[in-house]
Amino acid sequence: MTRTIIISSGDISDVDGFFAISHYAKTGADVLFVMNYPGYIAIKDEILEFDKENPGLGYRYSSKTVFDSTGEPSGTYKKYLDIYKRGIDTSDSANATMHEAMTDLAFIMANRVWNEVETEEGVTKGRLFFAIGGVNDVNPFSGKAVKNEVYVYTSGENKSNDKPLLTAEDIRVHGHIEPTEGNVYSSDGSKVDLDLAAYGAVYMDFNGSMALFSSAWERNLDKLATEKKLKGVFVMGGVLAEAAPLTMPSIPGVLNRFSSATMNQLYHPARTASFFDLLARHPEVPVFTVTNNAVGDLLTMNSSKEKTMEGVWAFMDSNGCAPHPPIHHNTLIKKPGKK
Repeated sequence: MTRTIIISSGDISDVDGFFAISHYAKTGADVLFVMNYPGYIAIKDEILEFDKENPGLGYRYSSKTVFDSTGEPSGTYKKYLDIYKRGIDTSDSANATMHEAMTDLAFIMANRVWNEVETEEGVTKGRLFFAIGGVNDVNPFSGKAVKNEVYVYTSGENKSNDKPLLTAEDIRVHGHIEPTEGNVYSSDGSKVDLDLAAYGAVYMDFNGSMALFSSAWERNLDKLATEKKLKGVFVMGGVLAEAAPLTMPSIPGVLNRFSSATMNQLYHPARTASFFDLLARHPEVPVFTVTNNAVGDLLTMNSSKEKTMEGVWAFMDSNGCAPHPPIHHNTLIKKPGKK
């Protein structure tokens, strides 16, 4: 049987990456979740007028601005931050703390989602791996509008309930994950050397940015494509030329980004360009772009008039991109709160 792995590029700012994990866990394939990071964790000095002088290229501020946006730490949020001894008083210390805290959050949440998923009878769940990706170049939201992800996950003031999604105790149980770019970890937190060439079929899902695309990734993917093991690439980004884009437009002082396309692939323009240069050298690799326009709904209805993923699986089957083994089950799309 051909071994399959799905590489999913994401972050913790929205549910996209975790939603992908929840579905890929049902396929029997191994999954490599690659965590990318917001650009502010690499910026030391704030540039107040950067957005006015650089339309579409975001803002320049550090993680200290993000921490400051939620005020003095208290409660479960403070207990979580206290684990990280560097503090958040300077740009350098705040950047290091944010980098480490986001990594631990993402690792625990990814594993939690993976472990909660039940596969159908006859499907053996694969393995989940966690990789440290790159840092974005663009901060699209201003320091006044940016979301403090660590606060959202640990303060108990999230929209789903009044309890923190993660606590300091979670970190003590799981341990810290060293956020060195390129490191790969198994689900138990141990560092591993993952050989992608050992898989017969590799799929890539860029629901997040391409900040991960380092020279090491380029060499690995070039080898996989040459050996015809890279079976499909799915990219979130772009618009249909004949229709108006539906992205949120730029808002002075709040949002400074190109509104003509989804921004995922413009958070690191240089690495996005390098990735598509690689694909241009390998035209045999199927590439699917999910645009920001309203696209044809691939979801289907069963006899009970419940939405299912059958249409999505049929589309993937017909284009030779269904993970192995093929998925033909009637997966329901459940509404929030419905079990």
